[in-house]
Parts: sequence; C-alpha cells; structure tokens
Amino acid sequence: MYFNKKEEQKATKEQNKEFRKRAREERKAGKELKEKVGKRTCKTNVNLQNDERVDWNCYADFIYDNKKVSFGDVRAMYSIDKASKTGKALPKLSDKHMNPNNFQKMNVQLVVQVLSRSVSASIRTAKETGERNTATAYNTANFIELINDTFDILNSRVLNSKRKYCKALSVANLDGMQIMQSTCNIMKIIKKIDRNGRTRRPPYFEGLQMIISG
Repeated sequence: MYFNKKEEQKATKEQNKEFRKRAREERKAGKELKEKVGKRTCKTNVNLQNDERVDWNCYADFIYDNKKVSFGDVRAMYSIDKASKTGKALPKLSDKHMNPNNFQKMNVQLVVQVLSRSVSASIRTAKETGERNTATAYNTANFIELINDTFDILNSRVLNSKRKYCKALSVANLDGMQIMQSTCNIMKIIKKIDRNGRTRRPPYFEGLQMIISG
C-alpha cells in the first residue's frame, strides 16, 4: 500500500526497470544458447575416407535383405554437386542437411529433401558414370526413391494427379499399393548399423510400418 501517488509512481518505475533488465538478460541468454547450439556439429568417424565420413549422431547405415544403404553415398553426391562449376543437380541440399545441429535434426523438411527423387537419381547417375563406384550406391538410390514415393502417397490429397504417386490409393492405383506394401515389408526387417558395426531396430521403423498399415 502506497501513502501517496508519488511513491506509487516511483515503485512502478522501479518494477518496470527490473522487468526490462530481466528481459535483456533472457534475450542475451537465448542468443548465447542459439549460437552455441548452432556451432555444434556431429562427431565424424575420421577413420573413413573423406567422402565416406558419416555423422553417426545424425545418420547411419541401414541394412535389409543383405542390402546395405549408406548415407556416405548421399554425402559424396552432395560433395560432387557442390564442387560442380556448371549446373546443380541438388540445389535444395546444403551443409545443414549433411551436418545438422540439434534443432535441425528435428526438421522434417530437411529429411524429406534428402530422401528425394533428385538425390536418388543423382546417386544412380554417379554410379553409372563412375563418379561414385561403391557397392551400396544402387541400394541407396533405390531405397531413397522408395521412401520418396511412399511420402508422396501418404501426402496425396486428390484422386488424380500428373505425378504418378501423388494420388489417393484406389483399385485404379495398384502401383501405389505395391509401393506401400514394399515399404511396409522393408520396415519389418530393416536395421540400423551403428558406428561399431552392431545392428538394432529404432522405434521409428515400427512407427512408419504402423502408419502404412493403418
């Protein structure tokens, strides 16, 4: 309780001053945290060749039906495309796709841009031209294309579309049903290979399988 208006105004002024001080401190702390997180990069396996280095905290290799899918193929393709002085085959990919920070790892858009038809086609072309001559190149390209088509089907909103898989599942869209069945079968058996060569099944494989199965 204030005895006069002057004291009340003085107290209000002090409170506002304290609030502004706290706000400045919070903004400063938030900025420092953002800069700190932004500078983080995933640990890299330095025992591999430059184009084979995999950010094990962000991505890893997968295996199913004795077929190995390697993110090293994606990284190598990005490096080739980045060094190109002519046209770009992967204009949407950037360094944040290869080395995402903790916030970017949760960005679905970045994942979808990596698992795209353009990335799949680029890896397949690099394999055929000899720029990326690895045993996993075709497996990686096929897997990425399959996941891209699966995303298109799951995101379909119309019955008819110019894009092959961007239309609703129906009796007339048997190709889409086959894609979904193939993806579901792979999700049942696919495993992740960690940096020590051990395999395990993270929950997201079963999650995608449940989404497809309905």
